[in-house]
Amino acid sequence: MNTFIAPSAHTSEPPSRLYLWKQRTFYIGQIFEPICFSSGAASFTVSLGGTIKLSSNEFDQPVSCRSILIPPGMEVECDFGSAPVAICILDVLCNDYTSLLPLMQNTVQNISYEIKNEQSYIDMFTEHFQNELPPEEMYQHLEKLILHQIKSDQHHIDPRIDKVIELIQKNIDDNLSIESLAEKVELSVPRLTQLFRLQTGLAIRRYRLWHRLFRSLADLTVNSSLTNSAIKAGFSDASHFNRTFKAMFGMTPTHLLTQSNGIKIFTE
Repeated sequence: MNTFIAPSAHTSEPPSRLYLWKQRTFYIGQIFEPICFSSGAASFTVSLGGTIKLSSNEFDQPVSCRSILIPPGMEVECDFGSAPVAICILDVLCNDYTSLLPLMQNTVQNISYEIKNEQSYIDMFTEHFQNELPPEEMYQHLEKLILHQIKSDQHHIDPRIDKVIELIQKNIDDNLSIESLAEKVELSVPRLTQLFRLQTGLAIRRYRLWHRLFRSLADLTVNSSLTNSAIKAGFSDASHFNRTFKAMFGMTPTHLLTQSNGIKIFTE
């Protein structure tokens, strides 16, 4: 794993941590202001010391809770208060999402909240926040916590969509066209776009942008230049990168990297 460290102004507080793996992404730490975002994959979030105030154009009244499961591509606003949060961006093929969904006790407009045995999740993530684990151990803990809690026979992975995702990830510099991707998996363009959205909840273009953001943060641990990392990941300029980053993460990259308690970013 490679590591990027932004220094802390308050050494008594644990730094926030961002773990970037191919399968999923995990953030643990404070988010000091409300964020409005629409991520490129489903997410599972647990507050470690307060309530999350969740609002969306999809429902009438805000929801207050300690844990939420948000499907891919849904735009929401979250106010986490001052308490640390644990946010896991789940796998793009929705294996994690379908495993966690039956454990959620309440749902409003496709957003689920209040997971069963919620306090055990809060206690476990609080322990991880106070006592930093190496990336390999943290990943193993998430595997046990999330993956196949309840196996779903209804969730089928289409190998053609899995192949398209692999092609996008391996050819980030080439910007393969949808026509080229469709040809490689022997599908028509309309059928590929339909299947991709059914499998992932996203349009292909949106997933491509999401993966570029992932690659830009991963590259940051190697060259320590946000601008160079963004360009290397395929963004045309810093403005395009900043707009996309804020739309999907709810904050600017500068905001992420200049937290008062510092941040560590780990990547494979």
